[in-house]
Amino acid sequence: MSRKPIIPGMKPAVILALYLAAAAPLHGQLSSTTTVNATASWGNIGATASTGWSGYCVDVNNEENLALQVPEASCPYSEGNSSISCDNVGFVYSGTYTIEADFTGFYGQDGSGNTCSVENSTGLTTVTVPQLPVISVVLSSNATTVQAGQTLKLLATVNGYGDPNYEDYYQPPYPDGTAILYYGATALVSQSLTDDPNGGDAFTTFLENTKGISPGKYTVYVNYPGNTNYEPASSDTLSVTVEAAQMATSTGLTVTPNPTVKGQPTTLAVTVTPTGTTTPTGSVTILAGGASLGTIALTNGKASLTVPADLAVGTYQIQALYSGDTYNIASTSPAVELTVVAQTSTTTAVAVSPSTIVAGATAQLTATVTPAISNVVPTGTVTVTANGTPITTLTLNKGTASETVSTAGLPSGTYSVVGKYSGSTLATASTSPTETVTIAPASSVSLAASPNPVAQGSITTLTATVKNGSGGAVSSGTVAFSYSGNALGSANVTSSGTATLPIETTSFAKGTYTLNATFSGSGSVPAATGTVSLTVN
Repeated sequence: MSRKPIIPGMKPAVILALYLAAAAPLHGQLSSTTTVNATASWGNIGATASTGWSGYCVDVNNEENLALQVPEASCPYSEGNSSISCDNVGFVYSGTYTIEADFTGFYGQDGSGNTCSVENSTGLTTVTVPQLPVISVVLSSNATTVQAGQTLKLLATVNGYGDPNYEDYYQPPYPDGTAILYYGATALVSQSLTDDPNGGDAFTTFLENTKGISPGKYTVYVNYPGNTNYEPASSDTLSVTVEAAQMATSTGLTVTPNPTVKGQPTTLAVTVTPTGTTTPTGSVTILAGGASLGTIALTNGKASLTVPADLAVGTYQIQALYSGDTYNIASTSPAVELTVVAQTSTTTAVAVSPSTIVAGATAQLTATVTPAISNVVPTGTVTVTANGTPITTLTLNKGTASETVSTAGLPSGTYSVVGKYSGSTLATASTSPTETVTIAPASSVSLAASPNPVAQGSITTLTATVKNGSGGAVSSGTVAFSYSGNALGSANVTSSGTATLPIETTSFAKGTYTLNATFSGSGSVPAATGTVSLTVN
């Protein structure tokens, strides 16, 4: 049977209790017991609650009212049930929590029609959400070997589960707190960790000055004491070697070129090599026979100086004196003997290309003067002779010169070509080795016409005989026939050294004509031309 509530908003259980209290005798209020059980894992809590009582109200049903409170959970209100369960739906951080269940009690009527009531009761229990182990603790360094007095940079990273891209409030926490740097069992320094905005990690950087620390090998590590949500953890050990405050160096000196010519640029290059881990700084002084040539600053352990132009002709003992610095001990290079001369010797060479030239053709003549000391550029001229007769004079440009020369007027034969360098203020004169050049006779073409004279309108045959410079027959190539710029035709040279072409004279007016036969050239045999006078009657 359903009843409308007497008072708007009043629960039916309360209304019924009031009604029964007026309609039947009350036998007293029974006590109730509410029990809570809970389990926890990292980030999660689950709980169940139940209520019970004993006595004459055992047959009264569906009037219980039970509420369960679980952290970060919205547990439903249970009306009419004596048990309830609930799990958190959000993230629960590590720690100890109290779980509470509340039973509101009720008024009711048993099976005999007796009015009864059950009192309120509360159940409590505690549960501990455990700490989470960190993923790892990592210690790294910018160097594993330093010199005493240098700053050692150590980066400690505690890897956790925080996710900066997870926008929900209930996210895994960062492993913040502190990190402690240890040497053996000795805590050196403790520093606060900073959350990494790009991941779930936390980090800190230790900057340790090694001033006053004795040279030797040290083992360090980082301890993370943990926080509310994370268990303690330590990194692997890291071995760091501390060297002496100052370490020995070696200084090297090179002189280029050596010997050198007075007034020409000569480079003195210095390299200071440390035995420690710190690049040498400071300066280097260059001495020549005990006199200073100058002091120069080191850059990345290196320096260079150009020999003064006024360094007189002679021989000098050159040394480099390194000043040393905070971490590097001064050192002196071995002496290098530098010779300064007034002039450098030279070598001259001439080249003729091709080395075999057909009489009347041209050739490329090149002269090169090379100094024995590289910092001198030869200037002046090279006079070239052939069999002792000057044929040209070349002016040097950066030590070389070239010219195209003609063999016109030179008889065929073998020539000894020599170049004589004039020398200069800084470079001595020199003569080249002999270059042998051959001038070959020119090839020739003889042209004949048969018959000659020829009757107008008849055929005459043109025959060109081609010979090389030595008079031998040429067996390949082409001969083109023409007159007054008019092409008559062409023919190949046969194995007998001739090329023939029959021509009709119909288009020729009566008279005398000069006909040409031009050989195109073949292999090493140059082109040549021959002529014949043809009479047309």
